[in-house]
Amino acid sequence: MRGEIEASSGVRILLFDDFYMVSEPHTLCWIYSCCGCEKLFVAKIDLKLQCCSRSGSFIQIPLFRS
Repeated sequence: MRGEIEASSGVRILLFDDFYMVSEPHTLCWIYSCCGCEKLFVAKIDLKLQCCSRSGSFIQIPLFRS
């Protein structure tokens, strides 16, 4: 694991080499509306957020660097 970031909303983001995981996917979906490829700027890496599933406490999302 490369690091962990806590967003202002309290959502925890775990950064790995090729993907990242977020806690509270419902909250993340609500914040970013989870449509298409919304961009999430974390640790100076441009992450493109794919649509969240609503199952489980964590969701794994592939990491794409622009």
